[in-house]
Amino acid sequence: MKNEAGPIGAVVAAAGRSSRMGEYKPLLPFDGSTVIRRCIANLRSAGAEEIVVVTGYRGDELAAHLAECGVVTVHNPRYAETEMFDSLCLGLRALRRDCRTILLTPGDVPLVAPETVKALLEAEAGFACPVCAGWRGHPVALDAAYRGALLAYGGEGGLRGAVAALGIPTVLVEVKDAGMHLDLDTPADYRTALSLLAQQRDTE
Repeated sequence: MKNEAGPIGAVVAAAGRSSRMGEYKPLLPFDGSTVIRRCIANLRSAGAEEIVVVTGYRGDELAAHLAECGVVTVHNPRYAETEMFDSLCLGLRALRRDCRTILLTPGDVPLVAPETVKALLEAEAGFACPVCAGWRGHPVALDAAYRGALLAYGGEGGLRGAVAALGIPTVLVEVKDAGMHLDLDTPADYRTALSLLAQQRDTE
C-alpha cells in the first residue's frame, strides 16, 4: 500500500558522458542557470522534497555545482559501462524509505512543466508516464511500494522492461507539454529547447 503520509522523492540520472552533445550537458547554460539546476527546480516546484542526483562522468564537478541545491549526490563509478536504469537503481537505494511516490528522470529534460509532474503524482497507478502527441516522456512516477521489486529486477529492457516484466500497474497520463519529451541529446536539441524557452517567455 502507498504511504500517503510520506514525502515525494525524485531520482535524477546524470551520469552520462554527453557524447552526442559534444559539451557537458548538465552544465550547459539554461534560463539564467544550468540544465541540471533547471531540472531540479522543476521537480521541486511540483512537490519533490528529497532529490537524489546520480553522477558519473565529471562527477566531482557536478557534485560541486549542486552543493548548494539541497540535493543528495550519488556517484556511479561504472557509468561508462552501465545503462541509465543502473543509475536510477543507485538513486532509488539512496532515497529515504518512507517516500510515497518517486519521480524518475534523466537530467537533460529541463522544460518539463510543473503541471505535468503534478498530473503524474495525482495518477492512481503503480507507474505513471506522461504522453504528449503520442510520445512518451519524462519524468515518470513510481509508487514507492514497488521500489523493492524494481531493485531486485535482473532482466533486460531497462526501466520500461522492468515495469512490464514485474506487472506494475501502469497509467499513461495525457498532457499538453512538448517539453516533457525534449531530451537534450544533441546540439540541435539544445537549440530547440532554447527556442521553446524563448517562446514561453514571450507569452508570459
